Amino acid sequence: MMKMQRGFTLIELMITLVIGVILLAVGIPSFKSITDNTRMAASANNLVMAMLLARSEAVKTGLEVYVAPLDASEGWSGGYIVGFDLSKPKNGKYDDVIADGEGFSELDGETDDEELRTFEVKANLNYTSDIGLIMYQADGTVTLDTDDISDVIAIQPTDCDGAAGKRRELKFENTGQVRVVAKDCTT
Repeated sequence: MMKMQRGFTLIELMITLVIGVILLAVGIPSFKSITDNTRMAASANNLVMAMLLARSEAVKTGLEVYVAPLDASEGWSGGYIVGFDLSKPKNGKYDDVIADGEGFSELDGETDDEELRTFEVKANLNYTSDIGLIMYQADGTVTLDTDDISDVIAIQPTDCDGAAGKRRELKFENTGQVRVVAKDCTT
């Protein structure tokens, strides 16, 4: 009597490997697309979080709170900061904000309440905007330094090739609310 051998034949293993390679070849590009979209959404959500922090602190403290690039020469791509506008003190208890010509990274005063938070920006992302300063008032409304509420902050990957839906635009409402809209990349 012959013994039955268990296992796979060489042909069965080769067919399985070919199917696996085909699945990987199809799946890896869509996985990159998913990770790119997730990275864009996370970056836009971080910026929205900064706006919500500024708005809530302005309402809570009665002070104007700003969101501005850390470095004016790099714009929003160099990171951004949320802080109190101490040039308009409530009850005169804060010193003035010192603008160093490179943004609002140098704050002066006797308290540590001036700078609420700084945000770093992920590499390989392009932030474009004419907006240089976003100011939240004590009633929660927003003022942009461009005096044009239709201005946006756009975020897209540096290697964006016109791909659909990879660009994120932050749009501001007079009420202080921020909306994120997915758009196609621009070159």
